[in-house]
Amino acid sequence: MRGLEIYSTEKGLIQVSNEVRLLILKELSQSPMSPKDMCVSTGRAMSTVSSHLKTMLDDGLVVCVPDPDDGRRRVYSLAARPVAASVGRDEGARASYLGILERLAANPVRAPGLLLNALTVAITAEGINLAPVMENLGSGLADSLADEYRNGRTEDVLSSLRDFYEYAGIGEASIFSYSPVSVITHTRCETTFRAAEAMGRFTQGFFSRAMGNLTGKEFRAVSSEVFGAGNNYHRFTLEQVPGRRVRIQYNIAFSVV
Repeated sequence: MRGLEIYSTEKGLIQVSNEVRLLILKELSQSPMSPKDMCVSTGRAMSTVSSHLKTMLDDGLVVCVPDPDDGRRRVYSLAARPVAASVGRDEGARASYLGILERLAANPVRAPGLLLNALTVAITAEGINLAPVMENLGSGLADSLADEYRNGRTEDVLSSLRDFYEYAGIGEASIFSYSPVSVITHTRCETTFRAAEAMGRFTQGFFSRAMGNLTGKEFRAVSSEVFGAGNNYHRFTLEQVPGRRVRIQYNIAFSVV
């Protein structure tokens, strides 16, 4: 079923297929909003938006909090984490992940990175877009390296992250620009555009969280592009999110031996 998204809440997994609720969740993923603002962005009446917000509050998808800029006003904020979305089966991805597994069998030294690619492509082939989980996974990996790369010049930290990315067998990375941070990655795993986008979210999560851990500020991809005949190149640019500070969820030291 297309147009279905799954969110993780304190109550468990919640699936959302209603068009208005999906629109509201998309808007709240960017910033908290008032019901009035949601009416404008969704083009729906206040009564409609209010009805959906009540259901979303009950499901644990959103929370209602005081506006940090005006304590007299209440705004809604996203309380759930996006997990996956239904996008329809991708037969091209099915063929490509078998090719990745063949490469893994021939070069087991690269197993960690190849397995990550194969898993992403295999799940995409079944019609599940795991991009949000992949981004969280990349962020978690960056957090596990926080003690290693929390200090130093941006150029040196990005160079170290690039080396780790390649050492782990995930792919090759080039730092195209330091201000703003722009990264180009390449993998020998050719696949479909949709699967490459999901894998690209892992890389975005990895580099954006690493920059956040270094600076204490939250970073977000402002542009992202998959290209190449085999959809095996990915270019993205990161910029700081104004007023947002990063919260480290993991803190496990890691050393490459």
